Amino acid sequence: MTPPARFVRPLAALLAAALAFAGTAAAAAADEPLPEPIDCAKDYETLYSIAYNAPDVGYVQTELVEEVWSLSRHDTYIFSREGHPAYPSIIVRSFRPTGSRSWGVSMSGCGFGDQKAFQQMLEDYKDVNGDLLDDLVAGRPIGPPVVAAPQ
Repeated sequence: MTPPARFVRPLAALLAAALAFAGTAAAAAADEPLPEPIDCAKDYETLYSIAYNAPDVGYVQTELVEEVWSLSRHDTYIFSREGHPAYPSIIVRSFRPTGSRSWGVSMSGCGFGDQKAFQQMLEDYKDVNGDLLDDLVAGRPIGPPVVAAPQ
């Protein structure tokens, strides 16, 4: 299944920024463990705050999702926005080097509203993860968008 265009463009831009420095980081870094799944006991607003308090944050917004990433941690927080069928929900994706040319990815999330819509949102992002990881492992260049977090 191909994700809707509204997910692909912002996701590609987001992942591009998150992985812009990946080649250098992978060469220098040892294996890094993937983080624990997101703590769904926390509410949507708390998780939103955590995302924006991560180091070197950037973001991109569309009508239906807001994607927040940390360049140094290779973490992406994807928040559904009001109007999205899965609102309120969050997905956290983390990429970690697992060797000189290998990356591991973990994805977890919390749906605080319609669970069927949340499961569809997870599926939409799983498909995109594989394509972007293939590009990363193959060494195809991915450039960052020009976006900065609000101060």
